[in-house]
Amino acid sequence: MKKIGILTYHYSINEGAMLQAYALQEVCKKTFPNAQVEMVNYESFNAKKRDFINCFNQPRTKKSTLAQLKRIQSLSRFKESHFSFSGKRLVSDDYEKSVQFINAQNYDGIIVGSDEVWKIILGKNAVRKFPNVYWMNGKLQAKKFSYAASANKTDYKNLDSKYREFIQQSFESYSLIGVRDQFTDVMVRDFLPKTDNFFKVIDPTLLMEFEQKPIEEKLRRRGFDFNKSTVVLNLENPKISSAAAQFFKTRGWQVISITAYCDYADINFVDTLDPLEWTSIISRCQFSVTSRFHGIIFSIHGKVPFLAIEKNAKFDYFKTSKLHSLLEDLQFSENLFIYRSQDFSEEALLEKLEYTLNNTDFSHVDETIKFYRKQGLEYLQKVGATLCL
Repeated sequence: MKKIGILTYHYSINEGAMLQAYALQEVCKKTFPNAQVEMVNYESFNAKKRDFINCFNQPRTKKSTLAQLKRIQSLSRFKESHFSFSGKRLVSDDYEKSVQFINAQNYDGIIVGSDEVWKIILGKNAVRKFPNVYWMNGKLQAKKFSYAASANKTDYKNLDSKYREFIQQSFESYSLIGVRDQFTDVMVRDFLPKTDNFFKVIDPTLLMEFEQKPIEEKLRRRGFDFNKSTVVLNLENPKISSAAAQFFKTRGWQVISITAYCDYADINFVDTLDPLEWTSIISRCQFSVTSRFHGIIFSIHGKVPFLAIEKNAKFDYFKTSKLHSLLEDLQFSENLFIYRSQDFSEEALLEKLEYTLNNTDFSHVDETIKFYRKQGLEYLQKVGATLCL
């Protein structure tokens, strides 16, 4: 029996990151029924530390801190109950040690991704050291693949030549490369202009249907009013949260918040939802305001009108960010508001909310997702053929 490892951010304190890992695991198990598919139980210590600290970067109150601690516990329980892990676990940022650990698992194939596994930040703001094991160069003994990998906002053109050489060698060592967004597409083509083993594929959360979990009683205990129209906020930015909440409250809507504790919400569900319940609550709302990649995806999954919030890009050569690319692929480019702190206009935000509230059209979405889902599954079949499954 062939053994396949999935190497991704299954451990992030982030509902979307866990759902992309879970979706790829489940789709691979279905696609490769005669193989052993498991999550590589590797974690970056610095990334775990960063995620934990970021949970408490919002305005700290007793309520928000307690809510985030409970959220972390809920995500940890989900991880342990929903992932098929490799036997041993490693938490480290040592590249050589990480390579040795993964080689010792004796995989026939490793799929890296999805998520921002190829994002590189150097210097004082670096979280994961570079090089790191997510790049999987020739030192990894298994056949190497990526699925919907992203290098979102990596300033790769200004990297030192030794780093660029490592990136190229890594890309060349892959049997097949699948990326998620236009930015990463451009980056890979810059390094491998003549490759024919390169594909653009949709995020794994769009490869499967997610069952709606029965969460009515949990909502009722928090005082959720099922007779009111409800907007779900999935935001960290207090300016956006305040303006959006006020926009809907003046219309008599109920305002709830997930992921980040929000003082402007009628009800916070930060501390009470596992990732699958997180998707279910989005689909029960009538509008969504989100800065999260998977907040967009599950708004579209549930056909919930939405506004996506994007911070302005840092580098002039960006073709498109991961949010731009997703919205463009799924034909929702008009549902984007770009937040620039230096010239933020609340009036412009409210105009955009009004427009998307009244003009979001889902008539095309089933066929669009069907098209990209077919592409993604065909790519995984190529992976299986390469592994002779």
